[in-house]
Amino acid sequence: MDAVRVGSMLALTHFAIGLTGGLLIAPSISRLDNSSVPILSGIWALGPDINKFIPQLDFLHDSVWSNIFWFHPTFDSLETSFPNIEAFSALVLLLFTVILLEGRYHNG
Repeated sequence: MDAVRVGSMLALTHFAIGLTGGLLIAPSISRLDNSSVPILSGIWALGPDINKFIPQLDFLHDSVWSNIFWFHPTFDSLETSFPNIEAFSALVLLLFTVILLEGRYHNG
């Protein structure tokens, strides 16, 4: 079975980038439950690909404003012909971030 592609890049890649960003900003957001911030951030990173479901919003994907969705078009422009390696790299970055933050929380 082929991996799900929402835009030019695997949806997993964008979600992992957003999740990583959410993990990094969650401690600075005090009004929300910190556990929901990374998930919402991962979903936020997929925002410009909504045009796959609502074609009338096609302008959003290529808009300069879509960079507020965790630099979505910037990452699309860096796409290679190896989407699985891109996704793997994003997941390794996510794992590294989790390990780094866990060490920070456990060490004080």
